[in-house]
Amino acid sequence: MPRRATNANRQPAAPADPMRSYHGGHDALRSQQADRASGTSAGMDELLTRIHDKILEQARAPRSADKDEDVKHGQKFRVGELVWISILPITSHSFNRPLPSIEFWPGYVRKHQMILGAPADAAEVHHTRRNVPRTDEYEVTLLGIGVAQMFREEVLLPWQAFIYPEDLNNRLDNPVLQAPVTRGLRELSRFPVTLPLPPNSHSRDLENALAPLTVGMTIAHQVCSYHFPTDDWAYKFTAPDGSSETRWQGCWLGPERIWAGDYVRVAVPRTDFQDQPWYSELRPPSLGALNLGLLLKVRHIATDHEDKLFITGPLVEICPASHPEGYIDESGAYHPSSFLGPLTSNSRCVTVRKPLPPRNYKFRRITPEGVSAHLPWNYLAGKYEYWALESPLVSPFFELPGPRTRLEDMNLPSLRLIALGALGPSHPNKIEAMNMWTEASRDLLMEKADREAKRKWYLYWKRKNRSADGHMVDAGV
Repeated sequence: MPRRATNANRQPAAPADPMRSYHGGHDALRSQQADRASGTSAGMDELLTRIHDKILEQARAPRSADKDEDVKHGQKFRVGELVWISILPITSHSFNRPLPSIEFWPGYVRKHQMILGAPADAAEVHHTRRNVPRTDEYEVTLLGIGVAQMFREEVLLPWQAFIYPEDLNNRLDNPVLQAPVTRGLRELSRFPVTLPLPPNSHSRDLENALAPLTVGMTIAHQVCSYHFPTDDWAYKFTAPDGSSETRWQGCWLGPERIWAGDYVRVAVPRTDFQDQPWYSELRPPSLGALNLGLLLKVRHIATDHEDKLFITGPLVEICPASHPEGYIDESGAYHPSSFLGPLTSNSRCVTVRKPLPPRNYKFRRITPEGVSAHLPWNYLAGKYEYWALESPLVSPFFELPGPRTRLEDMNLPSLRLIALGALGPSHPNKIEAMNMWTEASRDLLMEKADREAKRKWYLYWKRKNRSADGHMVDAGV
């Protein structure tokens, strides 16, 4: 992405009209009808021609290789995203008082690889389309330690699916480095996270883990504070009123990468848009929908002339599977085993996973055809990932709510999880990426976060050591 001159720490303000009808062709036709009434159809015809030329220009623009990889293979995690890695629990050997354990470690996805098995009947692979068994693996850098390992998809969770319990977070506020302090904090890389060790080994004690884990969480929090668009279409449109927009293929929102076609969670309920002029056009909510999450299916990602990021697309609600047919958004209702995409020239097919509605629910579009929501990035909570709710990794601390479960009776981790799967309001699980990153790549952001986190804690532990020696008072960071 080209460098853009802008304030990196500026918080983008929401547009005056955060939700408006936005769909190039329909808006143009409506404007054309108005212009014909006033005798200016010739100017409108010229505008429509320019729009058509821009659409063709966008279609000829090179597609992002990252997007092709993510969309073609449909893996659950994307290169550059932050994830949680399920590890052998790290506990304390102290029996004086109960202490928390560390069961997930923060990581940064570096690479994805898909391993294909043999079709059920290899002899017929050239004559008929067969599902090819797949295994997804990821190279993940463990934050704070800096080493990379390969992990199967089954041991990873999305970043928004988990938070540390309060007692462990409290321990991370004042960690002790159980080693001499070096400027590069190279001793952190010697901490073993996943390798099994002899039972009498204390190197995996909780006390030894707190220092690298604190550095890792500092890196993650820094990365999560930024948003920025990626992979522009070389497409810029200027409207008659002088406003302009640049369209992009994707964007980063804190820990997550979003592409056009994704389902994202809207952080506010539909009732918050009552002051919008076309609120009355929204279809009436289905039974119970106001207590569930609201989604937006991403159609366009763009920045305006002030470099503010906004997302456009139809609004989708979660409705019971028993809801009468009509206005159902079937484009996302694929079952993982029912949608096949071409993989190689010999017609073998690999299962491509598409977003599924929650079990016993459907996707239902509530904006009429030709009408889309036009939302600034901070109206969004993050990606919709219902699959994480059914992961065995969350079952020890989460159970899917029943029909009589009340939101006020659920704890914060559970509220965050049901928000991730649109089974509850999205605001308890909202990404707060308040800064705009202006450099060229996600890796540069990660390098910056790693460098600043290690410098911060190097200074902190250096002062602590000097304070213990009586040379100076601990002044913090």
